[in-house]
Amino acid sequence: MKLTLIGHAAILVETRGVRLLSDPWWQGPCFGAQWWPQPKPWLEPLSEAPPDFIYLSHGHGDHFHPGTMRRMPKTAKVLVSNSIGLAGPVADMGFDVIALAPKEVREIVPQLKVEVSPVIPERGGDTLLVIDDGNEICFNLKDALHAALKSIQEQVTDDLTRRYGTADYVFCGYGTASHFPNCFRIPGKDDYATAARRQRHFNVAWASIVAKLEPRFAFPFAADIAILDHDLLWTNEPVHNADRPTLRFRTMHPDSPTNVLDIAPGFTIESGTVTREILFEKVKADEVAPTEASDAVIPSDLALQIEAARLDAQNIQYEIKEEADLQEIIDMGFEAGFT
Repeated sequence: MKLTLIGHAAILVETRGVRLLSDPWWQGPCFGAQWWPQPKPWLEPLSEAPPDFIYLSHGHGDHFHPGTMRRMPKTAKVLVSNSIGLAGPVADMGFDVIALAPKEVREIVPQLKVEVSPVIPERGGDTLLVIDDGNEICFNLKDALHAALKSIQEQVTDDLTRRYGTADYVFCGYGTASHFPNCFRIPGKDDYATAARRQRHFNVAWASIVAKLEPRFAFPFAADIAILDHDLLWTNEPVHNADRPTLRFRTMHPDSPTNVLDIAPGFTIESGTVTREILFEKVKADEVAPTEASDAVIPSDLALQIEAARLDAQNIQYEIKEEADLQEIIDMGFEAGFT
């Protein structure tokens, strides 16, 4: 099994002659242009051959991103849970959809089995993916577990271990998602320390989940974003730099045999051997700072649309050369349903 981090929650898994891509997001921002992929995704492997399958974990814009999905080949079959309401919207985009019931194990090609299950089956929501190719097993936990109640984390990890044993690879999210209370300025509040403390809570959750599962390898992911809002730009450094999930794991579980790696886009591992070691580098505010207004070419007749989509020139990180480029980003903001 070969696994490559494309960026954020997008992982390319290559095994049994097929390519399975999860949660593709790179074509523009999401959440009304508030979130941008950072660092930029590593797309080179996707130029070699199209994915045969795409897994969509849930409906949040950084996981089901219409602008990116529009560019995916319609030959790819899309794997979703049948309990979270994604099958219809994805089918409407022209894809063949494979909707799996909770804990249903499906052989999608010979000797390659997958499971797509919501953490709380009766409530839907975030899902996880299990990939079993007969030689190795990967748990792709997405956002499904690290923000859940401790009791739910224990229930799910116990169930996965009971049914699958020890996984070879675990990808688990650790992001804060909501930046509350960073978005509030309160007299006497230490903004940096508050942001770091909130992130540390999720890093501890990541470490605890990995310790319960005891895989061969574990990777934090699904938090490669930059917030470019003027008033929240400062949060990028404490959220990403002050405390890392892998360091937290080593502090909490120094004798664990699990190999934890703080990966970045482009990282690749195959059959237990790291073949491309691209690791996390500290975020620098000046490197994710918004483009100055004078650097962006913005047609005047789009000014009202830009305002409506909350996409002022200082929130646009991508290079804009012509009106069509800007219009595409604006359309994506509206598509995401958060403008």
